[in-house]
Amino acid sequence: PGCALAGTLMGAGDVIAQQLVEQRGLHGHHGRRTLKMMAIGCCFVGPVVGGWYRVLDRLIPGTTKAVAVKKMVLDQ
Repeated sequence: PGCALAGTLMGAGDVIAQQLVEQRGLHGHHGRRTLKMMAIGCCFVGPVVGGWYRVLDRLIPGTTKAVAVKKMVLDQ
C-alpha cells in the first residue's frame, strides 16, 4: 500500500510540476517522465521511506506530540 501511494503521489507531483509550474499544456506533457517518477516512487522512495519510518517507530515509540517532535528532529 505504501508503495502504490508513494508512486501515485510522485506521479501527481510531476503532473503538477509540468502543468502548473512549467506550463507545458497537455500536448507538451512528458508522459514517460511522469511514468518514470511513478516507478521511482513505487520501487524506491516508498520502500525506503516506509522502512525508515518503521525504524523511527521502533527507536522512539509513542504517539504524543513530544514523541512526534523527537521523530521529526531525528528525521531531519
